[in-house]
Amino acid sequence: MTRPAVRPYISLKGKILCALLVVVMGYTLVDHSFHSRIISAGFDALEEKLVAQSLARCILIVEEAVDELDRKNQEVIDLPGFQAVIRQGDLAPITRFFSDEPMVLGQADIIYLMNRDGAVLWSRARNPITLEPLGAPLKEFPRDRFDDTHPVMANARLNQGIKGLIASSNWPLMLSAIPLGGAIDPPSSPAILLVGQFIAGAELRKLRHDTSIVFNLASKKNSIVADNRAEKTNSLDGRLYSYTFTPKLVGVTTLYPDLFGNQNLFFSASIPRFLLGEAEQVGDRSLAISVLMNSLLILVVLFFLIHVLVEKPTVAIARYFKRSIDGMETKRPQSILFRDEFDQLVDEFTEVVENLGKARKKILIQSYYARIGESSSLIMHAIRNSLNPMLIGIDMIRLKIDEISLENFKRAIKEIQAPELSPERRLALIEYINISTSRIEDLFGETRDRLNKVVVQSTRIEKILSEQSRFVTVKPPLEEVPLSELILDSLTRVPEDLLKDIEIQLDPDLEKCGSIIVERIFFMQTLANLVENSAESILVRKPPQGGIQIQVECEPCEAVERVHLRIIDNGNGIHPEKITEIFNRGFSTKTLGSTGNGLHWCANTLSAMQGQIWAESSGIGKGACFHVVLPRLRS
Repeated sequence: MTRPAVRPYISLKGKILCALLVVVMGYTLVDHSFHSRIISAGFDALEEKLVAQSLARCILIVEEAVDELDRKNQEVIDLPGFQAVIRQGDLAPITRFFSDEPMVLGQADIIYLMNRDGAVLWSRARNPITLEPLGAPLKEFPRDRFDDTHPVMANARLNQGIKGLIASSNWPLMLSAIPLGGAIDPPSSPAILLVGQFIAGAELRKLRHDTSIVFNLASKKNSIVADNRAEKTNSLDGRLYSYTFTPKLVGVTTLYPDLFGNQNLFFSASIPRFLLGEAEQVGDRSLAISVLMNSLLILVVLFFLIHVLVEKPTVAIARYFKRSIDGMETKRPQSILFRDEFDQLVDEFTEVVENLGKARKKILIQSYYARIGESSSLIMHAIRNSLNPMLIGIDMIRLKIDEISLENFKRAIKEIQAPELSPERRLALIEYINISTSRIEDLFGETRDRLNKVVVQSTRIEKILSEQSRFVTVKPPLEEVPLSELILDSLTRVPEDLLKDIEIQLDPDLEKCGSIIVERIFFMQTLANLVENSAESILVRKPPQGGIQIQVECEPCEAVERVHLRIIDNGNGIHPEKITEIFNRGFSTKTLGSTGNGLHWCANTLSAMQGQIWAESSGIGKGACFHVVLPRLRS
């Protein structure tokens, strides 16, 4: 297993604290933005709307007061006595009339009687606060103060009534001017009754009482407008309102057209911020909602963090532990962003698993060799017990043979064939030959008996071996080993003297082939035998530069994926007629020092591994290629 790149370490507690800090900061920003952009802005907009409604109500009350003044003016004109007084053309009765009608125009501050040309015929004016008479009366109707488009200016004469507000030099004035009606002669006779009332003193208090708002109405030039006012158009009446905010008051102002159509009147009011109480209630509700949302958010975030930082890594690590213990390949789990305690746990567990795997392999190999050694010891002991009588019998045969001198027997045979041999000598030689023949016959019989015993002992040895081969079925364990590791370990089993002048070229894609499940010991020995065979072939041919290539290819298959190895050399090669025989038992192309069982053993071993092996060669002196095909996975 390869270790991942080292990442910065942050503990789980640090990760959770950092995440909570980010959540709190985010919540603070959201809450601040929510209150400033929605709640506070909503309060301000609501207060603006309410104070605008209040000031609009003040304007409406003032307009109703103007209408009331105009109605009283019309009532005076409609009185029969007033018409009679007017027709007399005497000013004294007019003065007495208005003194006798306090219920109609008793509250009026200004009363003018004018002719059709606007000249003042009779007037009365008083201070609305002290109720003292005012100074110089109006001599003529102020026609020059009207715009050219005003209805008053439509005719040269005043033949229609007007009403409204005007900005006088002292106080705003409610004004009503109504034609008396009919043809009054001469032209200098009274034709218009103009009545006015200042919005000051008792009248102002009355209006404030009717509206329950302390408002002011003043001339534009006499008013001071705050610099920090914010002008907005109210949706109720389309009028432009200006607002100023203080901690306890909301100031609202607006311009109002006077009787002449000019924006010369200035309505203003300072209204307590009665929304503060409501704001506290709304704030409490908002705080409760905010706390609830905050709690829910923290719970959700904590749940998510616990799931991501604790539960999910724990499940992944448990799965990783189980698969690692079962010997299955699995992806190493990693924590989010930075290393933490889980990564340390995985590192330590991985190291323990690797050490256990190595120890397990060593124990399996040692156990395998120990069982083989134990079986071999028993076999050797049994064979030794059978060989001892065989050796003794063979040694006795050798001693008996040494006792017989064949040279003397040959000379006796040769001498008896001589013609000049004397009868006495011939009889002695015949007797010697008979005795020697008898001894040889005895030796043959004894040798036959002893050889029969050797055959019996040999049969016993063969029986021992057959019994061991039948009962001893010790096989090396199946292991999942990286193919690159197997090939590199196999090369270490080849004698260094064979490879010192030979260039070994490994496939660059060797690491990509991954692992293979095989009997590690047998497969390594098979590869070592094939590489050693190629190296010996190179030494026979002696090319300028000997080389062995080991190529690897993963071949897909319907049942299971296969691994195809090619061991290619530029050695002496194989004769085409013998290429099918090289894997037979006892076949060898070497002259000395070979039993001819190396390739045969390799073929049998690979066949037991469900694999295949075959060779290719273009002929003597043209090198060879050995193919080894094995399934990647085996049960």
